[in-house]
Amino acid sequence: MLVTGSAQNAGELYADVLKAISRLLIANPDLVKRPSLVSDFNAIDFGALRRGARSMKYGMPMSDEILVALRQQFGLWPYRGDEAA
Repeated sequence: MLVTGSAQNAGELYADVLKAISRLLIANPDLVKRPSLVSDFNAIDFGALRRGARSMKYGMPMSDEILVALRQQFGLWPYRGDEAA
């Protein structure tokens, strides 16, 4: 539901997107408790995130680039290790 809940994201079931979402939720289990989680994810354009990650060319895996963008989207940036909320 987090990726396929909107028509624009239904075609974005790529490994890099799913890996980034999984890593985000594992590292931030409090997000799962958000009543707005599905609508928050539906508001994200995963196609645009993938295109942006592909264009970065920082030498990082695309899933890492997408994870950084997701952390920013949810106000979880800058990452400060265990201090990050």
